[in-house]
Amino acid sequence: MNVLRITTVVMTTLLLTACAAPEDPSQARTDREVAALGPLQSNSEGVITGLDVNNDTTLVVSIDLEQWSSVDEQDVAGFQAQALVRWKSTWSHEHPGHHALLRVVFADYHGRSVFTESVKT
Repeated sequence: MNVLRITTVVMTTLLLTACAAPEDPSQARTDREVAALGPLQSNSEGVITGLDVNNDTTLVVSIDLEQWSSVDEQDVAGFQAQALVRWKSTWSHEHPGHHALLRVVFADYHGRSVFTESVKT
């Protein structure tokens, strides 16, 4: 009876570990990139509501359009410039020795682009 229990436990453990998918390295890199860009969102006082990386080279900055429209033009330009500089720096750190055309897209809740800018690394 003990042999049957031990065999069952061992087989169950092997099955569970075999089914556990290893972490995708590109997803881990994307998570690190978004975490590094976190200060953009935390310093925006509710204007920036989220950050996401699409296709490895595009940073999508989600904004609250009502908040965005109440921010003066100088601050808007600052958000845009800071996002571009931080994205280039973060991407270059995570992809040493690689080059790409990076994009930053500010988009509203519905996914409509409010601002798009590109930079080469």
